[in-house]
Order: sequence, then structure tokens, then C-alpha cells
Amino acid sequence: MILSFGYMFFGPPMPGSEAAGPMKYMPLIIVILGLAQFAYARAAERKGLLSH
Repeated sequence: MILSFGYMFFGPPMPGSEAAGPMKYMPLIIVILGLAQFAYARAAERKGLLSH
């Protein structure tokens, strides 16, 4: 997930509309949501909700 957005931060600048407004924050929001889901899954696993 983090690597897939590397081009947005280290690559060439984005064209007009993609770099404007809230769209420039979308990769960060996706990474934060992914990390939150990972943390939730780990907590559920510790509680035994995801056992075999």
C-alpha cells in the first residue's frame, strides 16, 4: 500500500486537478485507513475472534 503511492510523493508532479484540493491527501488517507484496519485485525486476533 505504501509503496504503491511512492510515485505520487517521489515521482514527477501530478497534473492540475489531481494535485488540487482534497485529492492530494487521498493517498495519506488510504494509508491511515489501511493501518487502522491492520491494527483492528491484530486486536481481533488477540481476542480470539479470528481463530481457525
